[in-house]
Amino acid sequence: EMPKGSNLGLKGSRTHGSLGTPICFFMVSVSFKLAWTAISSLLSEFSGRYGPRVLLQLNIAYFLPSIPVLIAQAFMNDTMDRRLGGLARGALTRFTLGLGALVL
Repeated sequence: EMPKGSNLGLKGSRTHGSLGTPICFFMVSVSFKLAWTAISSLLSEFSGRYGPRVLLQLNIAYFLPSIPVLIAQAFMNDTMDRRLGGLARGALTRFTLGLGALVL
């Protein structure tokens, strides 16, 4: 069941907030894929140097470290959202802490 006041997934729905919210989501998506796109653009070079299994090795090296974080997040999402007073505040906190950790 959808949360009260949520229009997610409904035709003609509008997001709440300013234009900055969709722009931020777009920028996060672009920045997340930027490193992988840069690595993938050199795939033929890497394949020549390291052999045909390099794509598998790159996938493991790129995605495997995030698995423990994703598992921890799956267990902590609901608790964090309840403690912070809702999904919007919980998501903002996770986003801020995640970007802050990248800076460190």
